[in-house]
Amino acid sequence: MGGWMIRLVNWINNLFNPEKKYQQQDYSYKVIRKPYEKTHQFSQQKLDEILDKINDHGYHYLTEEEKEFLKKASKENI
Repeated sequence: MGGWMIRLVNWINNLFNPEKKYQQQDYSYKVIRKPYEKTHQFSQQKLDEILDKINDHGYHYLTEEEKEFLKKASKENI
């Protein structure tokens, strides 16, 4: 019956007690993976088109975008 009085006295005692530190609750959650991870979609068709262009005209006719695509595709071992 007197439980509420004990809790009130303990609350007041803890309020003015400098030794007892305030504990903040952590409401965050743990994430296993990154929220957004950009992955490149290398298509075999696009790679074949670039290789055909190299075969027909040479490497120096490629655009910078196509050269980057080849570099990234070679790192991914397509």
